[in-house]
Amino acid sequence: MKYTPLTPVLLLAFILFSLISCEKERVPTVTTARVTFISEATALGGGEVTAAGSDRVAVRGVCWSTSPNPTIQDAHSSDSSGTGSYLSTLTGLTEDHIYYVRAYATSEAGTAYGQEMIFDNSWGESGTFTDPREGGTEYRWVRIADQIWMAENLAYLPRVSASDEYLGNDPYYYVYGYEGNSLAEARATENFTTYGVLYNWPASMGACPDGWHLPSDDEWKVLKGNVDSQYGVGDPEWDQTRYQGYDAGANLKSKSGWNYNGNGTDLYGFAGLPGGYRQYDTGFFLEGDYGYWWASTLTGTFGWCHYLSWGTAEANREYYMQVYGYSVRCIRD
Repeated sequence: MKYTPLTPVLLLAFILFSLISCEKERVPTVTTARVTFISEATALGGGEVTAAGSDRVAVRGVCWSTSPNPTIQDAHSSDSSGTGSYLSTLTGLTEDHIYYVRAYATSEAGTAYGQEMIFDNSWGESGTFTDPREGGTEYRWVRIADQIWMAENLAYLPRVSASDEYLGNDPYYYVYGYEGNSLAEARATENFTTYGVLYNWPASMGACPDGWHLPSDDEWKVLKGNVDSQYGVGDPEWDQTRYQGYDAGANLKSKSGWNYNGNGTDLYGFAGLPGGYRQYDTGFFLEGDYGYWWASTLTGTFGWCHYLSWGTAEANREYYMQVYGYSVRCIRD
């Protein structure tokens, strides 16, 4: 058969036809949002269709499964159409499972999926867990939005020091009002039972049990945004020092135990207590008036600390020297 070269016009037509054909095959582009507000049976997810591709997006949503790489053949939502951000409600969840989630967007060109997100639904709204160290200590915990917090101060005490003892960056452990070195005596005090242990910053970094960690400064900010009635998560208000928010402090404080009628509403079960603190090498202060908790984040050589006061409904944030002794609340990994 004789080969006939394509004329320039036919060649151009062929290229345009090829481009149009490829354009028709271009699927949407979609990203997956983080899963939040997790309960035993439901959670909030979503995504964003950043590009429609060659055709209009007819349906979008999220799909989820207990197996990796879920598709629309698994449980899924249908959340309107088009491009942009959207929210999705995941339903029919079962406690004690790990779920895999992907956003999706479908057009005539096909279905595209976003990156995979994983969330642990093995924890419900509240309960107890046992720290196996030191013979087993049981702690209450509570879910606040998508975070799981201890609902009482950590009481891990591998050794104990008097308030005037410290050396460099070594970890130190204190019990409010106790000035000896006997673990048995320290653990027998009422302050240990009520408020747990005061840790210098190096000790706080290794104090939480497996599966838990010392919350970062950002994780504390998220907590406050979730409990304040006026300023939400991500608001610049939480980047301030000292007084923050409107009523986050009142909503985090326990309903009893605070001096001068400074009790809180404890709306979320955090039960923040006024355990006071150990100040440098000069003793213990402000039990009943203030509660202080370390964050894992440093600013320079100082550690961020989040605290509550008897006299204010706001929350507070400041940085202090690492040798100070503050309480610890662990957050679930």
